[in-house]
Amino acid sequence: TALCMQDLPDDWVPDYIGISVLFSTAHKTTGEISKSLKKIFPGRPIVVGGMHATNAVEKLLKFESIDYVCRGEGESIIVEFSNIIQSCGDVEKIQGIYGKTKLKNNQIDGLNESAPLVENIDEIPFPAWHLLPMNDYIVPSGRARKIDTVIQDGEATIMTTRGCPFFCTFCSSWTVHGRKMRYRSIENVLAEIDVLYHKYNVRSFVPEDDLFTVKKERIINLCNSVSSRYKDLQFQFPNGLSVATLDDDVIAAMIRMGMSVATIAIESGSDFVQRKIIKKNASLTRAKKVVQSCRDQGVIVRCYYVLGFPGETKEMIEETISFSASISSDWSVYNIASPLSGTEMFDTLLTEGIIGDDFNWDDSFYHDRSYDSPEITADELKKIAYRA
Repeated sequence: TALCMQDLPDDWVPDYIGISVLFSTAHKTTGEISKSLKKIFPGRPIVVGGMHATNAVEKLLKFESIDYVCRGEGESIIVEFSNIIQSCGDVEKIQGIYGKTKLKNNQIDGLNESAPLVENIDEIPFPAWHLLPMNDYIVPSGRARKIDTVIQDGEATIMTTRGCPFFCTFCSSWTVHGRKMRYRSIENVLAEIDVLYHKYNVRSFVPEDDLFTVKKERIINLCNSVSSRYKDLQFQFPNGLSVATLDDDVIAAMIRMGMSVATIAIESGSDFVQRKIIKKNASLTRAKKVVQSCRDQGVIVRCYYVLGFPGETKEMIEETISFSASISSDWSVYNIASPLSGTEMFDTLLTEGIIGDDFNWDDSFYHDRSYDSPEITADELKKIAYRA
């Protein structure tokens, strides 16, 4: 944190500090970062938000350095929050904001209100790119750059929708963005691409939508609009594309737009796990066709799999490994299921007494876990995942 602050003017002091906490695996880190920031800016309020924050309000407020938690989407209330902070008013009167005064015996009564959803997401301004060190911010990094699957000029994220109507038991995104889909207009998306393309030389885009391809007609129109305007873009989808929403028409449109890498979120190669445990209901037959269609058209394919769901036996895990070996993807990525706050998976493990309310997410990252289940021990699962 100190290194990040060293380029700031000595006399610069923020009105308040906001931290995004998207995943439960960042819980401990959030506490450490906020503690460091409090030392640098004593007396300045720190507010956290995001998926984990929405579902772990009380746990985060236990950190002495965290003053407020925003539950739900923050865009609808951030201006009001800023104005009240500047006038030294009571921000806890804002719907969706929780502070330590509401915390009694480490609990909050009536913890059920979130910030209002932004119904027309075209109204949300573009990110303030001009405030960021864009020459550093857009530099491609990590495995994608090393295997030369992205253009090297510049890379940026973009989000064209919010919401997800599906009921996957391992996901908590819906607790922030809701299950009803909200769409940016094609014109609005193109306007943001224009800024990033012309002003910052971005040529590679990474959509962060939970379900980018949910509406076939819209996504084909969006892809066609992009491809008719630009001929030198690449698109990657690390969040994972849904098998249920992909067909030859959609894939062809995405390739015309510039899809160079497709990440397919299959999660399990067991029909039983798909239907009864994770409730994703992905057709494995369709998954094979989608992967092959992408490969046939020159797209690099990466498939995601998750091992060790509650109720998943060793035999079911082996089904997933066998399935992954039977399809023609370029990469297979295996993670160990992690019980994120706000998910049905977390509640199931808690109800069954497999984990406690004081569960430490730092001991259960995506390559490991700290608890045994009736079906498999943590050590056995780690060995199987490593073998996969």
